[in-house]
This record gives sequence, structure tokens and C-alpha cells, in this order.
Amino acid sequence: MNISIYRRILCRGIEFMLFVSLLSGCGDKNNEQIPPLPPEDTIPQAPASVQKVNKFIRDGMKHYYFWADLMPEIDIRYELDSKIYFKKLLNDNDNWSAIRNDMEYQNTKSGYTVTTLGFSPVFFQTPEQIIGVIQYVYKDSPAAKAGLKRGNALLAVDGENITQENLSYIFNKRSLTLKYSDISINESGNPVLTDIREVHLIPKNITLNPINTYKVIDTLGLKIGYLVYTHFDDYHYEELGNVFRFFKSQNIRDLIMDFRYTGSFGNWKAAGVVGSWIAPEDFVSRNEEFICFKYNNLYKNELLENGKDNTIRLTDSLVSENLGIRRVFFLISKQTAEIGEAFILGLKPYMQVNLIGEKTKGMSLFMGTVVPQLKNDSIVPGLYEKGNIIAPELKNWAYNIIIGSYTNKNGDTIWEAGGLSPSGGMQINNPNNIRSLTRQLGELKEPLLSAAINIIHVIK
Repeated sequence: MNISIYRRILCRGIEFMLFVSLLSGCGDKNNEQIPPLPPEDTIPQAPASVQKVNKFIRDGMKHYYFWADLMPEIDIRYELDSKIYFKKLLNDNDNWSAIRNDMEYQNTKSGYTVTTLGFSPVFFQTPEQIIGVIQYVYKDSPAAKAGLKRGNALLAVDGENITQENLSYIFNKRSLTLKYSDISINESGNPVLTDIREVHLIPKNITLNPINTYKVIDTLGLKIGYLVYTHFDDYHYEELGNVFRFFKSQNIRDLIMDFRYTGSFGNWKAAGVVGSWIAPEDFVSRNEEFICFKYNNLYKNELLENGKDNTIRLTDSLVSENLGIRRVFFLISKQTAEIGEAFILGLKPYMQVNLIGEKTKGMSLFMGTVVPQLKNDSIVPGLYEKGNIIAPELKNWAYNIIIGSYTNKNGDTIWEAGGLSPSGGMQINNPNNIRSLTRQLGELKEPLLSAAINIIHVIK
């Protein structure tokens, strides 16, 4: 137990016993006396460097944390481990916030620039070992340049089978050799590993491109736009605009947005921009509300004082490029989360939204990264933005915390439902299975896309 809390509890216990004694009018001289509390100066204090980190944590959490008003008061002088102190402040409903002291900051002006191999794997436990299967590969990444693709099985890293102990090497090592293979499905419907080989990879610093695959599907008299979009960013607007302009030029009637891998990170303002290409033109022309945010009182008032709207709006500057459709189909999975879920929810007041796949993750809260900014020679916690000046003393410290919740224009949320569920008759169990992963995204025989096309034909 934290010592300062212990002292308060003990003191309150003494006051309570004295109160009871006065009411009863009797005291027992034979009772054992409570031992005196140790002098405060004998309680070990954290080193000054640790207290500085603790202050950065406390001040930032009080300013930005969604549950700041419910945080316990803990004396930072006696918290010897900053990571443990951080955990003590978290709300019982918070299963996501985390702290790290190995942060590396990027100085690019926009986009998501990271040091990575550039692929997203999912892992399966077999009786013998763990096998990873690539879900998708980022363009121009080391993985893409090495020829890795969706459906490749990852079998070993640096000559050893993948285990719980070395699995993190795939994401964290400065260089590694991967043993991998193709996967085929035999006549019995079972996966078979073929063409096993090795590749040496070195992570590179790249800006992640969220546009994975796009095409127009012309089937039985219907033209359907299809886009695999992995996250929202403000760096690829022009390229994304080219995609929607292409769809518009092809006179698509329906749009399939593949959000099965659209997860928790992204630029919220970009969601409003993307929504403006899709939502009906009459709503876009009026700059209607798209996503609304709720924060703690301190941060909310600060934003209002600075003239910042707690709302993402559709933008009328894209009216001329609007697709002019009245319904949209989303492919969803357990990996569809937070900003991906908010985007889908944001469209619902304006058009027919059809969800195909499995229930989404259910992140009705959203996160922000708090970093130690240097302002006027002082360390000030602030939300991370490209170009932040980071205090050298705490340069590797940062924490990712829940800073708010979101609703759509109508105030709808996914909090109680725990996620977005597929529309009636559009449930596809386990859409990220091995059979699906052996098909490339955009292939007409890829199970989830195939199901979506069939559904569009049925309800046309």
C-alpha cells in the first residue's frame, strides 16, 4: 500500500476509535496503545529524477485523462516506480492506457512514419508451434520489396520456431531472418505449407500508406467500388482523392469499404475528409456534424476557450468530388476499432450503412499520446503532434491514455452494445480465417468480398 494513503487510513482509524470512546463514556487504560507513526522524514522518497517523471504523469493525467475527476490523490514523492504509479491512477474501466520509456519520436510534419518491416500478421497456435500469417503488407515497405504478401506463413525467426518468448522479435529486432512459406488449401479443405524459404529483413523508416487495394468490380450490370483502407491519415489525401475520383468517373452505384483492419490509430480530422467523399452530397454541402467528442471538464473547457470545436464535420470543399451514393457496405471484423468504428457510426444518420462480417472490437473511447514537451525551459505534458519539442530529460517517456468518448450527430454510441454488429443476415463468422488469408485482398473469390458482392446483388 502506498505509504501516504496508509497514513491517512490509519489517522482516520484513530479518529473513529476516539469518537466511539467519547460516545461510550468509557476508556480502558489496559488497552494496548497504538504505536506512534514514523516521522515523515523517515519514509523513503523517490529520487528527484523519478519524482520528475511522476510529476509529468500526474499533471498530464489530470489535464487529459477521461476519468481525471476520479483519479486517486497519491503523493508523488513516495512513488519509487513511475510505471507502477501510472497504473495506480487508471480507472477500473480502463483496459487500454499504457506507459513506456522507450519512445522514439518522428519529426515528419504529417502521416504515420514508423520504423517497421511493413506487414501486419495474425498468429495461430498449433500443437507444435506458433505460426504467423500475413494479413496485409504496406506499400514500399521492406516486406513488400522482399516479395512478402498476404497469406505467407511465418514459421521461424533467426532459425528458431516462433514462440511466446521470441514472437516480439518480429516487431522489435533491428534485423532478422524469417523462414516463411506459401499456404494452399488441399482437397480435404486443410491448409498445406508450400515453397518454404528464408528472407533477411531490416526495418526501415517509412510513412505508412493506408490505401492497400482499390478497384471497380463490374458484375451482372452493377459497378461496385472496393477500397481496403487500414487507417486514417492526413498525408495521403491527394492519392485517396484520386481513388474516389476514379470511382466517380466509373459511375459506381455501390461502395464496399474494407475496414476489417481499420484499427485504433489514425487522424480524426481525416475521418471527416473521407466521410465527405462518401456521405450524400446535400449533407456534405451543409458541413454537417460527423463525429462528436466528450472530454473531461478541464480539457473540454480549455478547448472551448481556445475556440476549438469538439466536433468533426463534413467538409463542403469536396462536394464536387462526392460519389453521390445513398448506401455503403463495410467489411468489418474484431480488428475494426475506435476511429474505424466512429467513422461507420458517423455515417449512419445520413445514409444506409450495411455491415458485413463479425462484430467490431467495441472501442467507444479514444486515446491520445501524452509527451513531455519543453516550453519556456519547463516540462509541460502535451498531446503528441508532429514537430513537438521534447524535453531531453524525459525524451523517452510517453503514455497513451483514454482522453475521450465519441458519438455521432444523433448522440449514438457503441458503449452499451460493445461494438458494431453486422446487419441482419450479414454475419460472417471468423472472416479472418486461413481460407480467407490464402486469397489476396480484392480477389473476387476472397470469402468476405465474395459474400459482400452476393449481398449487394440480393438487395439491389
